[in-house]
Amino acid sequence: MISELQTTLFIIFWYAIYLVASCLLSFYFLMSRPAASAASNKPWQFNLYFLQQTLKLPALLWLPLVISLGFLWFRINLIFPIGFDTSLTEVWLRTTVPAAILFLSTGTMQKSISKVSEELRTWSATRFFTFARSVGFSRTKTLRRLILSRAILSSASYGLPWFFTELIVVECLLNVPGLGSLAWQAARLRNFNDLEIILALLMVIFGALSGGNAWLDYKLGKKLESYA
Repeated sequence: MISELQTTLFIIFWYAIYLVASCLLSFYFLMSRPAASAASNKPWQFNLYFLQQTLKLPALLWLPLVISLGFLWFRINLIFPIGFDTSLTEVWLRTTVPAAILFLSTGTMQKSISKVSEELRTWSATRFFTFARSVGFSRTKTLRRLILSRAILSSASYGLPWFFTELIVVECLLNVPGLGSLAWQAARLRNFNDLEIILALLMVIFGALSGGNAWLDYKLGKKLESYA
């Protein structure tokens, strides 16, 4: 069960990497636009809505598409190899795919993009931003930490419940040796003792991540009250 726990933690790690990268890319894309355009909702609204509607598909629709295209176009077998000789590094690298599927199917990517846009509009209208600009701080430097911290925490709070909902589906279809597929095998074999332990582990991980995220969001909110 230790190896399954490691695999699931690898998936969570890559999921967090995708979230941070999505917020960073969204932020710098919006910063590259003129200030009036970037702070306005209208030019960005249609593209954001289109992205949300096309990418927010359940894992059951993403997985067959990704598996088929990966094999037909790139000759890459995305189904996990299971063997005693499979190295930890190989498992770590292969968890990038299920993490990406979860990042898309949970709506976290769309949420991160919309949250960055929303925070940019909000903070660009504050007295803090006006003052910082008046004393010579750059627009990007002034807003970067404020927007990214809020966007990452809010997007994580939105995506985590869906992440653990879709985890079992993704791990089973990709043959990922994680806690989700282990829970499914235990349920199929009616091994209720192992199932209880696995579900308890998943609940502990979810509780720790959600609780930590909520605490950080609360502390950040209290700190940012003085800025607004």
